[in-house]
Amino acid sequence: MPKLELEQLTTEIESAVKEQPKAQGFTHAVAPFRLLVVWIKTASSDLKQLRKELRELREYLQSDDENLVK
Repeated sequence: MPKLELEQLTTEIESAVKEQPKAQGFTHAVAPFRLLVVWIKTASSDLKQLRKELRELREYLQSDDENLVK
């Protein structure tokens, strides 16, 4: 799935979970979905940071810096 579609899906899940009534029994049923949304957002953030660091490393390794140790 493309990144944009995953972000849109996460947003839709989060909106659907927030819109549900706060009924006593229903709250327990929705709790796992709330945890899932938090997990997805955290994993997405971590992956973005990892991609950024990998991009920076790739650029560094491909640079023509004279001080670069080979």
